[in-house]
Amino acid sequence: LGKTVARIHSGDISLFSATQEQMEQWRNVHSYVDALAAPLGLYSVFHSWGFLTVLMALALNTLACTLRYGLQNRNMLRETLGTRSRWLGFVILHGSLTLLITGGFVSGATRQSGRIILIEGQTFEEGSRNYEWLAQGPLSPRINGFSSVSLERVVVEYRQDRVVAVSSFLRILPPGATAVNRELMVNRPFTYEGVTFTQDKTGYAPGLVIRDEQTGAIVCDAWVALTATRIQGDLRHQDVLPVRLPGCTRPVTITLYPRHA
Repeated sequence: LGKTVARIHSGDISLFSATQEQMEQWRNVHSYVDALAAPLGLYSVFHSWGFLTVLMALALNTLACTLRYGLQNRNMLRETLGTRSRWLGFVILHGSLTLLITGGFVSGATRQSGRIILIEGQTFEEGSRNYEWLAQGPLSPRINGFSSVSLERVVVEYRQDRVVAVSSFLRILPPGATAVNRELMVNRPFTYEGVTFTQDKTGYAPGLVIRDEQTGAIVCDAWVALTATRIQGDLRHQDVLPVRLPGCTRPVTITLYPRHA
């Protein structure tokens, strides 16, 4: 079965990393660090007011320097072509930097990005606790473009035993409206009701059942979404199991060696 990772931005969702639950566990254990990090926005630095304030101060400083130089040396426009070129180049360069920095401020303040993992046949219900990862700008509007997203099926195209294309077929349920179907591929995002869906990664998601050897009791029965890694040219698909097995003091890792590269 296929695994699809999607990214959502606010407009934007990508089907794809500590998880929200892992972050909450870490914050509970390190409460003294959390008390300082949370108000400063250190869990999402590029969307924090501290970073955005520094960014805007840099933009204003660059703009002020550009205007000052441009006005003080405007007489250079009446001089030689080389002198005029230097004046114009300075103004264009620093004006462009100001525009880029301002754009970064607007994106960081108003955008929200999320990451979710869907296994074929699985449905994602919109909610801040359900994201694998979620970052929101302080001025970003709430995403209202959908109530749920289902990964209906995954189609993999092979060529000479290699994966060349993966298509994810999504079913999106808008609030109070009829569900719509969309096809999603890498580098082929789509936007629906102000939300941009991007396919980030795809991989294997085998069903794993582990039983106690003595009692026969099931200690693990779940679909495990695996991440592709390449070690010394050898392609592996592995991930840490989301459960602790009885008698194991360390996390258990499952590794899959597929026939297809």
